[in-house]
Amino acid sequence: MIELTVALPMWKSKYFGWLPLESFIRQQNIDFDWELIIMEEKEECFGEDSIMEYKDKLFNVRCKEIKYIQIDDWIPLAQKWRNIALEADVNSECFLCHAADNFSQPMRLKESYDAIVKNDMDYIVYPQVYFYSIPTEEIILHSFLKSFKKNEPCKGLHYSYKTVYAKKLPLSDKRKTIDGWTFANIKNISKKINNRYNFSYIVSEHWDKGFNTHGFHSLTLNRYNKSKKQGKIIKNPEKIIKKWPEDVLNRLKSLKGKTRI
Repeated sequence: MIELTVALPMWKSKYFGWLPLESFIRQQNIDFDWELIIMEEKEECFGEDSIMEYKDKLFNVRCKEIKYIQIDDWIPLAQKWRNIALEADVNSECFLCHAADNFSQPMRLKESYDAIVKNDMDYIVYPQVYFYSIPTEEIILHSFLKSFKKNEPCKGLHYSYKTVYAKKLPLSDKRKTIDGWTFANIKNISKKINNRYNFSYIVSEHWDKGFNTHGFHSLTLNRYNKSKKQGKIIKNPEKIIKKWPEDVLNRLKSLKGKTRI
């Protein structure tokens, strides 16, 4: 029985759509069935055939179904989250939102499942992540540690929430600040359905084994400069990089000339 949905919206992911898939096949301690749902426009697409090359390896980590939904024209990310949720298995309890240019640490699925399904959280986030800049090879620490230390709910990073709430997201044409929009809507939906809002940060010893990337994102195009200003550039990144798969990092380095920034 499928209990977790990985929602993976893609857009112009031709060169890097493999990145999240490489992280999914490396997931550990999976003791539940899950599904992967991808929604992608035709323009510069990664494509179903490329995704299905990972089928056997995904099934080895208890992915029971891969749904690929190709759409003709671009739609806002807010609509993609909602539309993917409407395709989720009827038994799915956890809706894990995943960006196409991120590489998840190996315990993300397990930690998110335990928090949402076993501990009955409504919305969970991680308080920090490393960003790897493909064009410059810099590593920048991005965090919500101020909110975390005060135990204040915030949009955070790498969020997941109950699938039933995802199915209730409103139809929206919103194109920017989607993380904040999602955070606010899930909170309201949770209170409306269950008269409560259980929020939690995930404190994981594995967090630095995954990373986000700069270079191919289509939204928040000023994210790199903003992260450099607000984040922390790692001056000696060797200890961090050695925790990441060497083949994945080398493949990212090969994309230097193809990035958007």
